[in-house]
Amino acid sequence: MEPTARVIEARDLAIDAGQLLSCQRFTDPRCEPEIAFLLRADLVDGYVTAAQVLAATAVVCPAIDVLDSRVPAGCPACHWSATAS
Repeated sequence: MEPTARVIEARDLAIDAGQLLSCQRFTDPRCEPEIAFLLRADLVDGYVTAAQVLAATAVVCPAIDVLDSRVPAGCPACHWSATAS
């Protein structure tokens, strides 16, 4: 399995440690642990080596991704299976 990555920009919903997050806007919030890389230099598109990532990285720190499920937990009509039958 390949890792996934995305860029978090200032306009995104990034908050600082200790800052409050209102969960009222979420249907069913979930949290995922993440590893965040703060880059000091841009990475070029396409194939990037581990050495290039390390050279472009200023800081690596833990992060929590708060995401919203569109299906409320415990919804009996919303069960699905990720396995093919």
